[in-house]
Amino acid sequence: MLVYEFFASVLFAVMASTLSVYLLRRSGYKIAFFWLFLLVLLATWAGGVWISPVGPDVGGLFLLPFIIAGLLAILFLLAFTRSSGPYGRKQTIELLEKVQREKDFRQITNISLNLFFYFILILFVVAIIVHYVTRR
Repeated sequence: MLVYEFFASVLFAVMASTLSVYLLRRSGYKIAFFWLFLLVLLATWAGGVWISPVGPDVGGLFLLPFIIAGLLAILFLLAFTRSSGPYGRKQTIELLEKVQREKDFRQITNISLNLFFYFILILFVVAIIVHYVTRR
């Protein structure tokens, strides 16, 4: 069952990550795609094994929990994507002034977001491991 659950998670994560990157027009960022794929994969897998089995049974595997977990992960990640760049001279000048004012906070923000990202990845891995260890 572990192999089927992993395969379902990989399949959905590839589709969702590829579609997200295509829709955001960020296909040139291969590293960003990898991290997006990894986070969606782990969220889909962890959510799929922990959500109560619902929906049609496909070969002993309920796919609906995996789809729900993956969609929630993608929607959550897309909600925090950066907005588009400035438009016109005035917005560019305002953005440059804002960047200059917030330059000191960049490093702290970057470190804390990286720590949060790795914490979430570790949390998903632990949730998956706990599910398979405590499985009856």
